[in-house]
Amino acid sequence: MGLILAAALFINAPVIAAESSEPPLSPQQELATFHFANENFTAELVASEPDVVAPVAIAWDADGRLFVAEMTDYPSGPVSGRIRLLDDRDGDGRYEHSTVFAEKIAFPNGVMAWNGGVMVTAAPDILFFKDTDGDGCADERHVMLTGFAEGNQQLRVNGLYWGLDNWIYGANGRSDGEARWADELTNRAVSIRRRDFRFRPDTKQFEAIAGHSQFGTAHDDWGNRFPVFNNIPIRHVIIEQRYLERQPLLAGIETVAPISAPEDKGRVYYLAPPTLLIPQASDYFTSACGPMVYRDDALGAEYRGNFFVCEPVHNLVQRRRLVPNGASFIAERVENGKEFLASTDQWFHPVFTATGPDGCLYVVDFYRKYVEHPQWVADELKNTTPWRAGEEHGRIWRIHPKDWKPKAAKPSLSRAKPQDLVKYLERENGWWRDTAQRLLVERQDHSVVAALEKIARKSPSPLARLHSLCTLDGLNALSCDLLLAALKDLQPQIREHAIRLAEQFLAREAIPNRRERSGSPTASSGAPVSPRQVQALTSNLSGLVDDKAPRVRFQLALTLGDMPEPRTSLFRLAEKGIDDPWQSLAILSSIGSEAWSVWDALARGHPDWLRDPSGAQAGFLEKLASLIGASARSGEPDRATRWLVENRDKPFGRFALYCGLDDGAKSNPTLRRQLDSSLDTSISARVSAGDIPQQAETIAASADSALPLRLSAIRVLGRLNPPGSHAVLRNLLLPENPPEAQAAAVSAVSEANNPVAAGFALDWWERYGSSTRRQLVAAATRSTALAHALLTGLERGKILPIEVDPSTRQALQKKSDDALRQRAEKLFPGAVSSDREQVARRFKPALQMTGDRRHGAEIFARACLQCHAMQGEGARVGPDLSGIAAQPRETMLMNILDPSRQVLPDFLSYTLVKTDGETLTGLVIAESAAGVSIRRPNLPDVTIQRSQIQAIRADGKSLMPDGLEQGMNLQDMADLLSFLRQPEAALLPHDLTWPAGKAPDLKK
Repeated sequence: MGLILAAALFINAPVIAAESSEPPLSPQQELATFHFANENFTAELVASEPDVVAPVAIAWDADGRLFVAEMTDYPSGPVSGRIRLLDDRDGDGRYEHSTVFAEKIAFPNGVMAWNGGVMVTAAPDILFFKDTDGDGCADERHVMLTGFAEGNQQLRVNGLYWGLDNWIYGANGRSDGEARWADELTNRAVSIRRRDFRFRPDTKQFEAIAGHSQFGTAHDDWGNRFPVFNNIPIRHVIIEQRYLERQPLLAGIETVAPISAPEDKGRVYYLAPPTLLIPQASDYFTSACGPMVYRDDALGAEYRGNFFVCEPVHNLVQRRRLVPNGASFIAERVENGKEFLASTDQWFHPVFTATGPDGCLYVVDFYRKYVEHPQWVADELKNTTPWRAGEEHGRIWRIHPKDWKPKAAKPSLSRAKPQDLVKYLERENGWWRDTAQRLLVERQDHSVVAALEKIARKSPSPLARLHSLCTLDGLNALSCDLLLAALKDLQPQIREHAIRLAEQFLAREAIPNRRERSGSPTASSGAPVSPRQVQALTSNLSGLVDDKAPRVRFQLALTLGDMPEPRTSLFRLAEKGIDDPWQSLAILSSIGSEAWSVWDALARGHPDWLRDPSGAQAGFLEKLASLIGASARSGEPDRATRWLVENRDKPFGRFALYCGLDDGAKSNPTLRRQLDSSLDTSISARVSAGDIPQQAETIAASADSALPLRLSAIRVLGRLNPPGSHAVLRNLLLPENPPEAQAAAVSAVSEANNPVAAGFALDWWERYGSSTRRQLVAAATRSTALAHALLTGLERGKILPIEVDPSTRQALQKKSDDALRQRAEKLFPGAVSSDREQVARRFKPALQMTGDRRHGAEIFARACLQCHAMQGEGARVGPDLSGIAAQPRETMLMNILDPSRQVLPDFLSYTLVKTDGETLTGLVIAESAAGVSIRRPNLPDVTIQRSQIQAIRADGKSLMPDGLEQGMNLQDMADLLSFLRQPEAALLPHDLTWPAGKAPDLKK
């Protein structure tokens, strides 16, 4: 009876929480709840209700007036959003004058000053507002861009800012869309699916770019971009997609990476349980948003360049130090066991941060009872929760040392003379430099060119020199001679940007640049750039291959793709930088038609690479071989196939090159004809007649072979499928082999698609580890031979039905092969119920049951880890569940039983149909004009070139299939929920293998 009563109280928790939680505090009372890791810091209120309400983003105009996006209609309307204009007229730091600048805006969530007005993100549009009569209210309003998807109000286009390169950047918000200029008659739209974007209003250019940030995008003084996800506090855009799009085989590779330290699982240290629909919070990020990189010295020199991110659910702001790490950074925690700012006030919800014109750190405080959205909770909770409680509140704080004194007067840049704007480029504060550059570019006043060139050459401030170069570029007045000087600058970041800026002058152009905007490149005097200048630029660029700064060499590797004859420089960069995977990828992106030349140079200069390479060398050579296979240059197939025959002493090179040529022949009919013509037969027949299969079998079977070489040999066995390989591959599936070799053997068996090989592979099922079993089951969906062998194992009782996950069951039951489909339907007769509400009602009593966390961890490991990560364990196909404890148990239950009820756009299942008829189902993890990358459970990511795609469509549901409850009873579900309520990675078993014929004990 007591257990039932306790469960009943828990189900009604939202009502109880609403009645018993702390009431809102006054701003002065709230300030007393702030705790800084550095006790020398303090917060100062600069605006609060009624002058500002429901603030979510801020931006200052050229005169230091503060524009605030007020999402007063959150969470679900009716439409009432506003842009508030705040002005500090007496200069005391408090914005005492408040005006409604624009109203009746649907969920505004981003604002940026531009061209005397402000741009506002309000899906489906980016709007422009301007006050032309000086009354503080906008009388001009029009749509600039449209087509952004109107997803959940938390997940919409946002985060505009002015970039160093004079483009305006924005965040996708995770709702995607097909964006276009509203006044463009052609109605030409650009998909931003899985990408962020940038645009130029002056030239009407719009581009989808790498990123896919949720709310806000941080950028540092040097132009690096740091997107954020709700449970991933920081990522870095390491390579812009335009570089990879030069190589279709690389175009779908994800170039945005989490950069937290490996041991950092996203832990947060809050001071009071947040106001949620449950009485317990997660210890991990669940709502990271509003990031920024601090760009001044007012907080202290040690804070400059630090990354800050809000965590509104846990009432805190976290700080990280960005430590250079090759082409990227490591974002290290600075405060141990505490946060930069944390509050004991449950209503404190920081959602946005910014560096102000005064150098202070500004924090936007939404200050409501709930920041959750009703879309993410169970239906029975939606109507019992006062979602808009506290909607009349809102605060903005500025943070600084207690002894801080303002250094600069209130800005007045809108009326500043051009020469004064140039001087502002030398300010330490990032806002002043960005604003001065923006105004100079907007005005297009060329009278300042000489002054800018002087600063670019002689200013003691590296940042001033950089902004001057970028401003000259925005004025279309950047000269080759000035770039030549910048390439020799003592500051590595300036050399890095000078390399990027040089791309517009090079003969082989690959990105939108000066020539597209103004005809031909010109020097500042207006004279055409001479061949001598371009030659000097090319020579100086090539001289940077030995630069000591990793990021200079990295940018050079990217830019070389726009230079004629880059092979020598690429070869030298490869010699010294191949161990950094990002440098390796940058080199590959620039190789173009020089792939065979680079291969030949490496074979001559580093034959050991092609005999027995390191892991990094192997990865580079395999991708290089794929680029050779994709090339159809005259004569190269002949040279490549001769190389296979003549270089038996370089086994890795032979294996990699064979697979690369075979890949190219499959996707390129022209190359296939060239290969057939040059060999008088197919490449497979020619090579199979030689000794490559035997060499591959010997190396694959040898435990003494280095792992990269062994993996390459296994890959060849899957391509050639010699009879002797079947037993070799079966042995490789055993647990005593490295996990990488086991996975490679699964792929080889699948690719061979041979009934004998498949039968061999499943013959020793009971001896395999759980990971290998899951991979073999998943591979059955793409190999007919393996699918039949799997069904045979099930029919004979060797394999248990519980070992086949719901998604594989459903895929087998939908096969076009009649015999296969009928066997699957017979083996899995219990069709998954389409009435998910009925299933939920059946399992609802589990909410009232006491669960066993340890057994729940075993169920989670078996059913969920193949797609979800938990505190560093598992896979990253679906969302990371480290912070799932912040969900109500009712919501957890519905998400398990009806995964497609509420699904984020980036976790929608897509079906991709290739031109050869093959069908792939999975998540779109990266996309570009040249290719699409798909992620699937227990299978390697795959990138498909656009030329190979017949159709791609959203399935309208989650990749997680219905039917996870099959084989589970009420106690199992209670155990799983108990684990999810208190997840702990240490409880997860690493191997759930059980002997064939013996079912796992679900009752222990």
